[in-house]
Amino acid sequence: MIPGVKTFDELFAELSAKATERPAGSGTVAALDAGVHDIGKKVVEEAGQPSRSVSVRRLVYDAKGKLLFDTTWYSNYVAEAKVVRVGTKAQPVESTTTKAGQASP
Repeated sequence: MIPGVKTFDELFAELSAKATERPAGSGTVAALDAGVHDIGKKVVEEAGQPSRSVSVRRLVYDAKGKLLFDTTWYSNYVAEAKVVRVGTKAQPVESTTTKAGQASP
């Protein structure tokens, strides 16, 4: 066991107690009231792309049908990460200050 880290049974007992007692202002109670869909919701921030490789072949013939050039180009594209948020934590809202000195969202 790691000092200061609760076991699964301890965590389950704590969550069960909060679900029964329903203390005011509890994030756990709010999450339980929102339902299982909201608790495990996934939001895709950026879709991402898999890595790709593309090749293009160009054949050039003269008027009599003789092959003059046979050229192939290759392009490789690096994968882009997919960013997924899991859970219900809301994104922070940045505020800006107007000329009058009042903050606005």
